[in-house]
Amino acid sequence: MARKLGLQLGQRFVGSHGLGAGGHAHGDSAYQVVGVLAATGGVLDRLILTDTASVWKAHEDYSAADDEDRKVMEEEREVTMALVRYKSPLAALSFPRWVNTSTEMQAAAPAPSAAVKTDKPRKPKLVRDSFTIPKAEYGAIDRLQTRATQAGRPAKKSELLRAGLMALEALGDPAFLAALKAVPAIKTGRPAKS
Repeated sequence: MARKLGLQLGQRFVGSHGLGAGGHAHGDSAYQVVGVLAATGGVLDRLILTDTASVWKAHEDYSAADDEDRKVMEEEREVTMALVRYKSPLAALSFPRWVNTSTEMQAAAPAPSAAVKTDKPRKPKLVRDSFTIPKAEYGAIDRLQTRATQAGRPAKKSELLRAGLMALEALGDPAFLAALKAVPAIKTGRPAKS
């Protein structure tokens, strides 16, 4: 959530009621970011976690008319929400049902965490091909591999060819045609066995 909202350690923000804009904001009771949890792929990634007492204080600061009123509010404090992590799939089914049928509380379960996970980028489909290239030009692959290794970025033959294709594709038409003219035409096919 911190990444989504652009919140960083030490930064202050105010809480508000409701979803999205338009809810009442507790502008006099700012929160300060004191930590950011690592992403879990679950519901915690969509929450801002605060101390319960800080929520009570924000409401009491806003609503209490005087010290006596504040004292009454403090005595009537309630926990209105709890986040529960289940140890088993069976508990995830049975506990909310038990809460809803046996207590005055109401259980609500978030969407399963699996629905929150983002799809991994798909691997591109690969094509295997063969081609004929003059031996002298083929030697350029070895020279470029050596150059890449010396520069601290070893490269496979296919990476060099793909980088060359990307470089050609980025050229404007005049430079692209000039590069093609610099390559002599050759007869394609398998070289004769010697």
